[in-house]
Amino acid sequence: MKKFSLILFLAFLAVSVSAETVHTVEAGEQRIEVNSSIGLECTDRCPVNSWKFSYTLPDDSRVISVSDSLGQIEDYNLDGTNLEVETNEGAPRREEKLEINYVIETSPTVENGLYMRSISFPGFQDEQNSGKLRVDNLLSGRTTHGFQTSFNNDNLNFTGEGPVQVNFNFGQGLESGYYEFFSTPGIESNVNQSEDAYEVALGFVNNQNRFERIPVLIYGESYNTQGLEWSAGEYRAGTVRVKSSEEMRPVLAHETVHSLNDPLLNWDRTSSDWFDEGTARHVESLMRKQLYRNGETDRRPADLFGEDISYTDFDEGLDYTVSSKGDREELWNYYRDNRSFMMDWTPRNGNRDFGYAYSELIIKNFLINGGDLQGLYSEVDPGRVVESNDEKWNIYSNHMDLTPCKSNSRTEFDRCLDRINEHDFPVRKASPIDGPGSTIDVRDVELPEREHTWEDELNLWFQKIEEIIQRVVELWRS
Repeated sequence: MKKFSLILFLAFLAVSVSAETVHTVEAGEQRIEVNSSIGLECTDRCPVNSWKFSYTLPDDSRVISVSDSLGQIEDYNLDGTNLEVETNEGAPRREEKLEINYVIETSPTVENGLYMRSISFPGFQDEQNSGKLRVDNLLSGRTTHGFQTSFNNDNLNFTGEGPVQVNFNFGQGLESGYYEFFSTPGIESNVNQSEDAYEVALGFVNNQNRFERIPVLIYGESYNTQGLEWSAGEYRAGTVRVKSSEEMRPVLAHETVHSLNDPLLNWDRTSSDWFDEGTARHVESLMRKQLYRNGETDRRPADLFGEDISYTDFDEGLDYTVSSKGDREELWNYYRDNRSFMMDWTPRNGNRDFGYAYSELIIKNFLINGGDLQGLYSEVDPGRVVESNDEKWNIYSNHMDLTPCKSNSRTEFDRCLDRINEHDFPVRKASPIDGPGSTIDVRDVELPEREHTWEDELNLWFQKIEEIIQRVVELWRS
């Protein structure tokens, strides 16, 4: 073995190669069959009689056969996942094609009937790595940033350079127009009118999904066991996870934005999430406003760095408070102290209430000042991978204000936030005309003004009295 490794090393010194790889994948519930075709091209001291080549297979691979243009190859060695091959010796040549047939024998992750798999294929620097994966009932998937991905029936196609991880999801659930739901019995009724969530998200992002339906895993009380107890939902690798509740539609709209954003932010390999979360939070607020204005909920939309809203449900005899999204004093102090942690913010690292609110404020401030979100996506795309949070922040700062409402004047600061909270941001819906990847039909949504009952008027009166008392106390303390 040591002698073979030494020979292999010397061979690489003697003959450099370029290698383009194409994978053909047939996947199923029990196993994955793969043919990896590697094109070898001699680039130094050519032509050669044979190649010595080393290739890393995906985990849990079992080799079926190895061949080249001259036939089967018996002289190969598999050590763990490292396959070492010497091609058949023949007439001197500059090109060769290596065919590796193997089976990946791993079990998929299965939740409520949804199958989720992941394969990692190695790649060579600056060399194309592409493939076609087929699986029955393919729903969605995702590949490494920098790879182009497309879906066609039960096929997932990918192409790019270097190594790639392919995540794909398949199965049969409860279909709706834009989602496929996988849930435990008894909570399917919560998927009613889910189309609104997708169409409001699409009307804002204006970029159609690459696949026909987004798989959605709906959990009951078991949701907290997924490590997401701090969140109402999550988007990951083409799949949405949500907790069954009356709040599911706004959360579903939020997570749908992440799905629509995914290919648009393909260049972003940073650890920060403020832009993605800001757009998702804004759409969530639009969905909540639509539900309230249409009388589908009595829960009032929350202010952003504003006041808590208290009201009484006289039918139930209960008092409710809708908390402000973010604390205004905390934002004022953030600016006053010249803090900058939002540049690196991600909800998993804490400061969630402030971070979500600040991210949404960036987007709302951009829109209220005439910003065009659809144009922004293409304008900020640097055409290359960005891994630095600082660089990402600087790129966006050339197109939008990343310190919204910042001012040395407290009066101007308050006035800016009040103006954003008082603004009636439009709700638009969109639907694809001919399925995934097609053009979309975008239309404005006319929302009725919610009629105030005597209960609403009484609540408003109590709220105004409370605000007056708070201001008097603040003046007295100062």
